This record gives sequence, structure tokens and C-alpha cells, in this order.
Amino acid sequence: MNFPFFRLLFLFIIFSIFSTCKTSPSHPIIGILTQPTTNYPDFGKVYVPSSYVKWIEASGGKAVYIDYQLSHSELEQLFNKVNGLVFIGGGLDIDPHIKYIDSAWYLFNLTKQAYDKHNEWVPIWGTCLGFQMLSVFSTGDLDFLDRFDSWDMALPLNFTTQLKESRIFKGIPSSYLNYFQKYNVTINWHTYGVTSGYQTKHKESFQKYSSFFRIVSNNSGRKGKNFVSTIESYRYPIYGSQWHPECVNYGGGEHVAVDYPRAVSCSSYVGQFFINEARKNSHSFGSLENAWDLLFLNKCPIFDKNLFSSYESVYFW
Repeated sequence: MNFPFFRLLFLFIIFSIFSTCKTSPSHPIIGILTQPTTNYPDFGKVYVPSSYVKWIEASGGKAVYIDYQLSHSELEQLFNKVNGLVFIGGGLDIDPHIKYIDSAWYLFNLTKQAYDKHNEWVPIWGTCLGFQMLSVFSTGDLDFLDRFDSWDMALPLNFTTQLKESRIFKGIPSSYLNYFQKYNVTINWHTYGVTSGYQTKHKESFQKYSSFFRIVSNNSGRKGKNFVSTIESYRYPIYGSQWHPECVNYGGGEHVAVDYPRAVSCSSYVGQFFINEARKNSHSFGSLENAWDLLFLNKCPIFDKNLFSSYESVYFW
């Protein structure tokens, strides 16, 4: 019997197993970029609503916070450890002189560089303000967003002809696709966005936008103004929803006519898609212990429904 051969075969199998584990983490670690606290400074300087954390965890990932106040070099160090990024909703102006916007823009560029230089697939999901930031970042046009009323609206998605090419909805069960198309399963809380009217007003910027992003769905606000509601980059793992997938399951929308049984299924589908995207890179903290100080599992959110009208609970630092 050729023992050296079997020994080499055994080592090869073990190496293959560990290599597979490294490139496909079972529970990807997602970095959520914190935002500056504006309305509740007594609680802390930065915050993240717990609904985003729960959405990530329920989808099979683990969540860590990324302090927006970090330097570019510190942001890059964390970027090389996390498997994906989430830009949350909020009410900040998209001004590059604001540190939060600068940090998000830097991480956006790191994601592009990771793919262009190293063929690394490190996804970003932007929700509401996060969606709007991604839209501005892709064009460089700070005046790209239009104002309209779609606050407290639950809507189905009006898919474009690009649905059939979409990575987000590729392989979606027909029943879930039907939910998205026919039922009020997306919650909208925004007064800005990318509108069809800006195709003419900002023609050059919109050409950049539609070249960078596949426009997967549109919707209409209260006064009929059409806005872009779901996007995904053609080249990069960058995704955005003007609507809030995380709020359906974890607080918010009580005063909106949401079809909750179907909306929960749709929220879960989108979350699991994003986590599966995050499994496509080998970024790592080395061990969960190395990420412990940043894990939301190690933090306690503050619950006060009367104080935080849009959220059930919030993490502060």
C-alpha cells in the first residue's frame, strides 16, 4: 500500500475543506456604518437602529458596527475583515464635507477597487438614505436627488424590463415575485430620491447613473411622481432599495397598509440574497473573538417606542 500517496491525499482533502470554509463563511460578518446622533445626543454620539442588525442576523449573518468617525486607514482595515457593508437610512444631507458621507463614499470606492484589483466580491446594501448616497456616488452629482412625497407608503414594486437580468431576483420563487408585484410589501419613508424627471434635468448624470446601475424597479409617490426604487450595479456587488426591507419584520410601519404575511417573506428573501452575496469573499477577522468588541451581540439597544417613533430600539455609543 502506498502510504505516502494516501497521506498526501488526506492532506489535500483537509486543505480543500479549510480553503472552502475560508472562501465561503457560514455566517458572514456584515459591517453597518454608524450615523451621527442628531436628535438624541444624550444617549451617545453615534447610533444604529436595531432593525438592521436583526435583519442581518435573521438572514444568517453577524453584524458589527463601523464607526463613521474612523480615519480612512482604519476604515480600510475593517473593510478587509468584513464580508459586506450596510448603509442605513436616515435624514442627513449628502454633503462630502460631512464625515459620515465621506466615510461612506470611501467604503463605496473600496468595494469597487476590491473587485477591479483583486476580483473580490464585497457587497454593499444601501437602504433609503443609503440608496440615495449610492445614487449620488455613482454620478458625482450632489444635486442628483429630487424632492417628493412618499412618506409612510406601502407599495408593490413596479419592475422594469431589466428584472430578467437582475441578480437580486434571479431564481426568486414565483410566489414571492408575485408578492413583490401585486401586494403592499415594501415600506417607504423618504422625501428624496431619483425621479424620472431628472432624466431630462440631469441628463448627463442620469446617463452615468443608468450605466452604473441596473434600474430594477420604479414606484410612484403620492402626487404621482415616478421614482427609482431598486437598483444593482452592473459590474459591482452594490445594491440599493429606496424602501426599507428591515422594517417589515422589526418595527415600523404600524400606520401603513402593509401586507405583513407576504412582506415578511419578501424581506427575508432580500436579506438572504445579500448574505449569500457576502459569502463570496474570504475576508475574515480570523476568529469571532477578534470581532467581539465590534459585534452588536456584545451591545444592548435602548428601547423606547415613545422616544424613537420610527424604531423599536436603537444602539448608541
